[in-house]
Amino acid sequence: MSFAGVSVIADGRLRQPWAVYPGTASSSGYHLLVVEGYSRTKRTPNGVPIECRPFMLGGHRWVLDIYPNGKGPESAGSISIFLVLLDEKQVARPVKVCFDFSFVDEVEVQAPACVRATEACDFSTDTNCFGHSHLITREDLEMSGHLKDDCFTIRCDIIIADPLTPFIEVPPPDMRRHLTKLLDTEVGTDVTFMVDGETFVAHGAFSQPGLPSLWPSSLDPWRRELRIMP
Repeated sequence: MSFAGVSVIADGRLRQPWAVYPGTASSSGYHLLVVEGYSRTKRTPNGVPIECRPFMLGGHRWVLDIYPNGKGPESAGSISIFLVLLDEKQVARPVKVCFDFSFVDEVEVQAPACVRATEACDFSTDTNCFGHSHLITREDLEMSGHLKDDCFTIRCDIIIADPLTPFIEVPPPDMRRHLTKLLDTEVGTDVTFMVDGETFVAHGAFSQPGLPSLWPSSLDPWRRELRIMP
C-alpha cells in the first residue's frame, strides 16, 4: 500500500488546512489521521466535523471527515469518520472502492487482503461519502491502548477497484453475407460444382451434409441439381 499523506489535528484544529498532499497514482494506499490533544476535541459539538488534508489517490481527490462527538444525535458520544470523494468534475461513473478504518496499531487488519474483503462502495458525484457513524465510543477509546499521551492515530486503507475493462463492441453475426462474400472471392476454394453445364468453385467444408443453412440464397434454386465433379 502506498503512503497517501498524513493529517494532523492539534488542539481541535487541522494543521496546514490549505495543503493538499500530492499523493500517488497507485490505486491503493493509506492516509494517516493523527489527533494530538484528544481531550480538547471533546469540546467539538455533535454534528460538527473536522476536515482533514485532501490527498490524491488513483487519480481522484479524497479527504477524511472526523466528527469527534458523532455526526448526528444517534452517534453522540462516539467518534464518526468518513471518506469523502472531492472530485470537482462530474464523475462519469461510480468509483468502486474498498476501504477500512483502523487504529495505527491494529496491523492485523491493514493487509490488502483484509481491505479487499470489505464491502465495496460506489462513490459518485451524488453519493460521495461513506464511513462509520460509530467508529468507537469516547469511553471505549479512553479505556483502550490506542490513546497514548492524549493522542491517537487512525489509518484509512483504500483500494480503488480497477476501472471497467475497455471492450470492443462486436456487431451481430451475418453468416449468410460473410459466406456469400467468401464464395464470390473464391478464396480457399477446394471443390468444383457443375450446375446446368456451368462450373462453380466452392469450399468443401460447406458442402457437408447437415449444413444446408450455410448456403447463400443465390444458390437455393439449384441446390438439388448440384453435382460434384471428379
